[in-house]
Amino acid sequence: ARRFVADPVSGERIYLSGDRGRMLPDGSLEHLGRLDQQVKLRGYRVELGEIRAVLLARPEVLAAAVVVGRPVPEDRAFDRLDAYVVPAPDAGPWDAEEVRRGLAATLPDYMLPATLTPLPAMPLTANGKLDVAALPAPGPGRTETPADGTQALVLSCWDRATGRTAGLDDNFFDLGGNSLLATRLITTLRASGLPSARLADLYHHQTPRLLAAHYAQSS
Repeated sequence: ARRFVADPVSGERIYLSGDRGRMLPDGSLEHLGRLDQQVKLRGYRVELGEIRAVLLARPEVLAAAVVVGRPVPEDRAFDRLDAYVVPAPDAGPWDAEEVRRGLAATLPDYMLPATLTPLPAMPLTANGKLDVAALPAPGPGRTETPADGTQALVLSCWDRATGRTAGLDDNFFDLGGNSLLATRLITTLRASGLPSARLADLYHHQTPRLLAAHYAQSS
């Protein structure tokens, strides 16, 4: 009802797209951005506020923010959704994987944040609004050293292909991986000495640990 309204001039039904613009003297329209938080990511229209609302519905989340992360600004294929949360003080130990599973039960895959970073408080501007520029970069996912050369090789290729430091048990698709990045990863693995690497391998072995184990058994 808010989007499909009657044109005050013609009386016909029109659609309010949510875009901000202005009409120039020559009759053309200049686009000035969005009135809401809708973004386009890999062909999907995503409303950041919807993801934030799902996060805030979690009992362990006190405050939340969702932004589009661009680890490689010149290559939009690396664009991803980064979520930041302030854990509720009385909700027990912070469990990012439990929150991620809860989000996956409600949101479609393309709306799931690739990163979930806890903060002691949200950075705010002098006007009390979220200071997006002050949000820290998501922390590195790797917390353990590769056990062997195959793991080290897979992790190195993983980092180069995705633009993000991964942990051995990070799921490629949970971290925002898509078909384009999957193809890049397999191409990088082949160029690094694994000529048998296939795209199907990544779909069957979705973490660096599993993928490295697969190649170690195949060699």
